[in-house]
Amino acid sequence: MKENNTKFIASVLIAVGILVFVSILFLKNKTIPLSQKESVSEQISQVSNKKNVVINLVVENKNIHVVVPYGSSLYDALVIAQQNGQINFSGKSYPSLGFFVTDIDALHSGGGKNLIYYINGAEAQVGISSYVPADGDIISWKLE
Repeated sequence: MKENNTKFIASVLIAVGILVFVSILFLKNKTIPLSQKESVSEQISQVSNKKNVVINLVVENKNIHVVVPYGSSLYDALVIAQQNGQINFSGKSYPSLGFFVTDIDALHSGGGKNLIYYINGAEAQVGISSYVPADGDIISWKLE
């Protein structure tokens, strides 16, 4: 009886050992989905920190593709485009209203006309400091 118990225990230990070994090999190569490792807010934060937005600036007949970090304002996009040598712009900042563009490339405010920007064909309802472009937006500038 003692010999049978010893064989049984040995067989169980060998089976458990094999099971543990196979489990370790399986889990070592298995990746845990992001949703199981982190909260939803952490996932959104990580995606937001890595994602870029591509917008198309249209000034007269010039089309400019600008890549900006997700969450950047249109003002930030103009600064990036200017730093990259794609456009030139200037304007004036008002403490309670934000930044107003007065000149962008060959377009200059004056003579009763102002620079107005359009988002995908619709006149903007907020200033460039407040507008956060979406991927694929077409931002057109017109002197009106």
